[in-house]
Amino acid sequence: MLAAEIRGLFPGLQDTIYLNTASMNVGCAPAREAYELAVERWSAGTFDWMDAERAGEEARSMFAEIVGATAGEIAIVPAVSSAAGIVAANLPPAKRGENVVVAGNEFASNYYSWLLLRNRGYEVRAVAPGGDGVTAEAFGQAADGGTRLIAVSAVHSANGYRADLAALSRVAARSGAWFFVDACQAAGAVPLDVVRDGVDFLARREPQVPARLQGHGLPLCPQRVA
Repeated sequence: MLAAEIRGLFPGLQDTIYLNTASMNVGCAPAREAYELAVERWSAGTFDWMDAERAGEEARSMFAEIVGATAGEIAIVPAVSSAAGIVAANLPPAKRGENVVVAGNEFASNYYSWLLLRNRGYEVRAVAPGGDGVTAEAFGQAADGGTRLIAVSAVHSANGYRADLAALSRVAARSGAWFFVDACQAAGAVPLDVVRDGVDFLARREPQVPARLQGHGLPLCPQRVA
């Protein structure tokens, strides 16, 4: 599709330059039509759960294509924080010297789940941003042989800083750490390839990039880690 055709799917953009995508994006006509149809069927008592399940499978397939994964690697969960919590819960109790490394300016949903790992013995190392964001080099200085997870945002919500995912995955690989990426501001807006960039877990909730409303997230759960 051409840019003008894509823009035409968003009635609110006819006379508006909309920049608040980091909070709640302007709605698109196809999503509104789908919601209206679902509400109509629900209020009429004809809502079909099998149709809803099929829509979920279609969403999994579309998201997999966006991030370079397979549909079987995609799960549907309530939010990015839920995805992070699932990953955190699957880390075993820490051994001496084990740690996780996150950016000090991370969004809450990609931060507090890791802080809770302190209760299981992990040191949580928050790397202070320099300039626009935290570089792969800064993460490399904070990580060591005891690092078990590195968490970043692919694109930062505050200023649009775009992380070098390939470089960060190499930092994680040197430590044998899992690599978790918050793609809320990235998936569907910038090219992503979880295989090329060595991403172990990637999560996104729905309202940022022009598409849908709040209510669920789509994390990557790759077979090579599960």
